[in-house]
Amino acid sequence: MEMLEVKQITKEYKNGKGIFDCSFKAYENEVTGLIGNNGCGKTTTFRIILGLIKPNFGLVEYQGLALNQFPTKIKGYVPEERSLYRDCLVNEMIALMAHLNGVKRSEVNKLIDKWLDIFGIKPLKYRNLQSLSKGNQQLVQFITAVIYEPKILVMDEPFTGLDVNNKHKLIEVIREYKKERIVLLSSHESELIPSLCDQVIHFKEGRICRE
Repeated sequence: MEMLEVKQITKEYKNGKGIFDCSFKAYENEVTGLIGNNGCGKTTTFRIILGLIKPNFGLVEYQGLALNQFPTKIKGYVPEERSLYRDCLVNEMIALMAHLNGVKRSEVNKLIDKWLDIFGIKPLKYRNLQSLSKGNQQLVQFITAVIYEPKILVMDEPFTGLDVNNKHKLIEVIREYKKERIVLLSSHESELIPSLCDQVIHFKEGRICRE
């Protein structure tokens, strides 16, 4: 079974906030949820896992090796804030992420149609992103993160802006996507966590609560 291990990571900022001596393991075929109040360290932890920032101490390993030794395309990321090029068409944005992460050109359009169909938004394929609702933008953002099928998927507040139906649809998709993959997510919506996550990591003031 593949495993991602966070080992004693510490990242302290000038204001004294950050994360301190955080360790946990996440496994394939499971969804690992990080929960806690705003500013408790969830996003910082994700950014360290993704290699976007460096810890002051500690490391992240995948299959017993430093995660930064693997190609970046092994990781997919759904950030809390929209990171889409709003003047792009939907298909252009998804295709860009596919091309950047090594998907064969002959496969891209077929994969785009597949994922748009999964969420029932194929009619939006040639729409400008800025014309979409926040919820549909979030679904497109999710698709850009999984179009190249990363082995490690990190999602920071993935349900933001989604209506009830799309939340349940995304939950179904995440449950299916976790097969043979490692999935991590954070969510303020605590009622979604028990039914979705196989393990839950509680953060409080930059530390993991073990009780």
